[in-house]
Amino acid sequence: MSEPSSRRVIVTGATGYVGSALSTDLRSAGWLVCEARRPGRPSHGPSIPYRLDSALDPEWFQGVYGLVHCAYDFTLTDPDDIWRVNVDGSVRLFEAAASAGVAKRILLSTMSAFEGCRSDYGRAKLEIERRTAAPGTAIIRPGLVWGGAGGGLFGVLERVAATLPVVPLVAADRRVLYPAHIEDLSELVRSILSGDVDHGTRPIMAAADEPISLRQLVRHLASEAGRNPIVLPVSASIVEFSLRCCEWFGMRLPFRSDSLRSLVHLDADRMFIGAALETQRFRPLLTATGGPSEIPPDVSG
Repeated sequence: MSEPSSRRVIVTGATGYVGSALSTDLRSAGWLVCEARRPGRPSHGPSIPYRLDSALDPEWFQGVYGLVHCAYDFTLTDPDDIWRVNVDGSVRLFEAAASAGVAKRILLSTMSAFEGCRSDYGRAKLEIERRTAAPGTAIIRPGLVWGGAGGGLFGVLERVAATLPVVPLVAADRRVLYPAHIEDLSELVRSILSGDVDHGTRPIMAAADEPISLRQLVRHLASEAGRNPIVLPVSASIVEFSLRCCEWFGMRLPFRSDSLRSLVHLDADRMFIGAALETQRFRPLLTATGGPSEIPPDVSG
């Protein structure tokens, strides 16, 4: 495969868990990374001020070969605001990058994006996929990202499992998660930028093919922290109502009601339809970190 004409890459959302890890990995691999981040945030290298709802400077893309779009505003709860900022803002970014001749454009989407999904996050990402799909654009749907510095939903579950004596869980056994190690995700992004992956326009499902239930995951994380909490099944509707009340009063929580909808309503029968699979690249979570045999017995009954 021929070398890219330039090694310059813009990464949006570089202050977040995934965006930060991808920026660091690309920089280590020799790419010239420019971090697009909110004004006032510290940078680890060249950066440009960027907000999803702000105007774009066409000069940003001068001599740029690749765009890796990780930015998403999770603070918004009103569907109209989510659409205006996250959907329309992402579409503007990709249109500007394509018009400027950026050869490789990568959208970090989510496995929560599929036909019939219930969460605002999944619906927004699905619409971004639809409106940015084009030759030169790769759409990646990662599973539950884990590893590295930790963050996102996995980071929240890590903290909960390591501190609470009783862990309330919804759909603990009925729903499964597909883990995606951050190093494997970084490798996939590098391979796409280098032209080693023929991605087409179909979304790429980026996760291990061995799923894990929410109960298994929490028990494993607790074991890693030397703890053995009680896992208590709770009603999803009660938890969602409580979270929405907190959001209505303006409280910033580490876990949102919309995240709960994504988790509870994941549908493996639908989310793999029409997607390309990249499961061989991704290590299974339990096997990679000790295996289920090291998880202490569940005492929750």
